[in-house]
Amino acid sequence: MIFSRGTIVLMACVLGAVAAGAVGEDALRELRSERKRLAERPRRLIANNDGCDAFYFPRAIEPTVENFLGRRLALLVGKQAGTVSYCTISSGFGFFTHNTRIGEVLTRQGADYGIRPNMRNITADLIEQGTDTLRAVTEYAHANGLECFWSMRMNDTHDVAHKPNKPYLLYPQLKEEHPEWLVGEVAKRTKNGRWSSVDYGRPEIRELAFRYIEEVCRNYDVDGIDLDFFRHLCYFRSVANGGKASRAELDGMTALMRRVREITEKVGMERGRPILVLMRVPDCVEFCRASGLDIETWLEEGLLDILVTTGYFRLNPWEYSVAMGHKYGIKVYSSLDESRVKGETRFKRRSVAAYRGRAANAWAAGVDGLYLFNLYDVQRDSPLWVQLGDPVKLAFTDKLYFVTNRDDNLDYWLSGGKSYRNTPLLTPAAPAILEPGKKFNTRITIADDAAAAVEAGLKSAVTLHLNLPGIKDAATVQVVLNDKELSAGVLKDGWVDLAVEPASLRKGANDLAVTCGAAGGQKLCDAVLQVAYSKKD
Repeated sequence: MIFSRGTIVLMACVLGAVAAGAVGEDALRELRSERKRLAERPRRLIANNDGCDAFYFPRAIEPTVENFLGRRLALLVGKQAGTVSYCTISSGFGFFTHNTRIGEVLTRQGADYGIRPNMRNITADLIEQGTDTLRAVTEYAHANGLECFWSMRMNDTHDVAHKPNKPYLLYPQLKEEHPEWLVGEVAKRTKNGRWSSVDYGRPEIRELAFRYIEEVCRNYDVDGIDLDFFRHLCYFRSVANGGKASRAELDGMTALMRRVREITEKVGMERGRPILVLMRVPDCVEFCRASGLDIETWLEEGLLDILVTTGYFRLNPWEYSVAMGHKYGIKVYSSLDESRVKGETRFKRRSVAAYRGRAANAWAAGVDGLYLFNLYDVQRDSPLWVQLGDPVKLAFTDKLYFVTNRDDNLDYWLSGGKSYRNTPLLTPAAPAILEPGKKFNTRITIADDAAAAVEAGLKSAVTLHLNLPGIKDAATVQVVLNDKELSAGVLKDGWVDLAVEPASLRKGANDLAVTCGAAGGQKLCDAVLQVAYSKKD
């Protein structure tokens, strides 16, 4: 691995101080200065890998390190990703695919539980070969000019499918032995979140979380740790029971974050190279606080170096996240998770054009980079890995813009969660019901600039597509975009397509009003702006 000049100076400083028996404030200041420099370096794309490349490995392929790395990580080399954030499964709070002594090494096979019989878990194979998932990924990343972060899902509950009479693959021994450490009872639905979440209100859980993190910091040459609070958003019994986190619960979690910062600095001093701290949280201070995550205090105290926001949902425009992080000098990355919107027909949020639209909007809002979650299996060999990280390259590519990119149920995770939403909601699963003569207002945010396209010698074609299942006549729908009425809509398979004059669009939020003159109860399931470019004749 090639070290920067700052890191080399830091290593020399620390080694000299150690030799003198006096690692003091000067060395710590050097470490923090170098950490800030590393945090501020451009990354463009951070690629989160959920660890399923080892956990669900094809049985037909030899379980070698080379074949393991070739499934996902090798795809990043030479692309725009500057960092891979590798999750060693961390499911059920305690299961890991790295060679842990604190947690439980996950060697179970899905086939034994009737899950993906054509796949196998090669965790034990890699350990027998003298390595493990995290060590192999870290070494390969460094050899190919990539940073490597370890991602820990702070309360992963994929094990919620566990039942006493039907054990689940990812339900750890920890929970079998200590059901009192959970926010709920086995297989019994909690009011919010999931019953199998561990309760961070218990000191035993906070201690274990710290020890998991400390073990990785000490035993692996990672460049940073990624604390993923979106997997999954339930941390306290009080919140799972429909309440809000108490001051004591907030303080307990903050104390844990302080310990995490302390251990990263301690190990960083020992090895002569900083360990960055990345956190992925909801994009709303109040929602975080109600859930038990005092992100504002964490930012104020400098307990993280990189802020990543959103996951299952987005509560605010991207500008909110940018302002939140930049206020404290912290770099902000937008998390573009794979869409799970159900009921899509003609236009898909998982398409290349839709990802371009989401990325372009985030860049236009001032983010410092993008965090791509679960993109591997959605777009395995996609051109997105060489496009999304550069807003200039994205500028004149074809795009799809949706009102809402992900379905969500905010009240599932937090009682009253919907009250924190400041972004519009419109998907096939959350349609608008159009009453005769009553206007429905929403907005679509875009990053494209019609004037810039003209200056670049391009012409753009813009079409607004409205999904109105069962509608018989496009003329019964009145559509106004940015105070300009759109006419001559064309009906096609339950969609009304309307041409839009590019010059009428705004870079940023575009106001859309839809009125239906047909029978009451007409559903508006989607609204999509399609932008396509071509050279001038």
